[in-house]
Amino acid sequence: MKINTIFLLTAIGVFATFSLLTMSTTTNFNAAAQSNETENNPNFYANFTAPPGSNSEATGNATFTVGDDPNTMLYVISGNGLGNISQVVILQSTGGRTTDLVQPLYYAPTSGLYTKGSGTADGNFTSDNFVNILKGKPMTELVKKIIDGEVYLAIKTVDFPLGEIAGKITPVK
Repeated sequence: MKINTIFLLTAIGVFATFSLLTMSTTTNFNAAAQSNETENNPNFYANFTAPPGSNSEATGNATFTVGDDPNTMLYVISGNGLGNISQVVILQSTGGRTTDLVQPLYYAPTSGLYTKGSGTADGNFTSDNFVNILKGKPMTELVKKIIDGEVYLAIKTVDFPLGEIAGKITPVK
């Protein structure tokens, strides 16, 4: 996986600002600029909570919208009170097992920078970013899995490698 990342972190009185650039995935973590069209007409939504028994008080949410190009998914992800973020992933959970479906939206070991705190990410991915069981399939396959209630987004941190917060991605009603 090739991921080239440019990353900025501002901590004094401002939300963290991140910009992740990849070959086909673009993510901008920016609390000030949330003009992405996913806020205006989202197709899907996720509310993030910490797993039961966790001592994390982090929270968050996300919106997802199929773009004008039906093979592109736009997103806005917000998180509060997070530890050192190591990964942001979209995964399938069935029968107690998880499988990544999309290349990580953020992957700290590749970028060389762990971040923490609160902030917002907006960006997009295409079906070219699919991995494992979705590799080579169209965006409609991910949408079907979301509708079937099988898709989650998890924000993994150093202290919570399986996910400090996570939430099921569901259709907006």
